[in-house]
Amino acid sequence: MGKTVERIVEGYFRGEDLSELIKVELEEARKAENKGAYESK
Repeated sequence: MGKTVERIVEGYFRGEDLSELIKVELEEARKAENKGAYESK
């Protein structure tokens, strides 16, 4: 989670579209979570 927040903050200071950045980050986090869930079974 820390890395996600860092990337969003960096994006904010670069003036990026935060809604888009957050959407992408959440999607990545969801994929990673799902992958972890499959691997742990």
